[in-house]
Amino acid sequence: MQQFTAQWDMNYVIPLVVLGIVGVIAVLVGALALFKTATDTSRYHSDAWPMTALVSAVVVVLVAIIGGWVAFPLSGQYHRFVPKTGTVAVVGSRLVSSGSGNSATMQQKYVVTFTDGESYGVLDTRAANVAKGDKLTVMCERVFQWNAPNEGWDCNWGQDVKPNGIVIP
Repeated sequence: MQQFTAQWDMNYVIPLVVLGIVGVIAVLVGALALFKTATDTSRYHSDAWPMTALVSAVVVVLVAIIGGWVAFPLSGQYHRFVPKTGTVAVVGSRLVSSGSGNSATMQQKYVVTFTDGESYGVLDTRAANVAKGDKLTVMCERVFQWNAPNEGWDCNWGQDVKPNGIVIP
């Protein structure tokens, strides 16, 4: 049987890495511009270096703001896929709309409840074949919801082990 470990969501990691690289470049360019401004003894010095330092500072501030927006909420549970395993008690499905106006689409979401009472929303059609008594593993990421008494989980498929031992990857 396959072993599952927690994994960072790449939709979270890649933008933060790109923002980090842009931020480091902006800081280095700003530091160089400040150094050039401070050491320029020419009578005919240019205003380009102070302007470059100012633009670099603005870029650093924008990177910090965008990074905070990408990272919200500031908890790893909302940006990691964690394996959840249990014995299936109930499987249901519902249609969920995403988008609005002309770009609205419908998506079927399967809700799997384990015998411990925890429910997980599975975004994969293989969940339609899950039956009561199956041992199911799904990779779940916490979903932030404003004013929700408890937040839910959106899950990707892991594997299903039937009571007779057959594994559905």
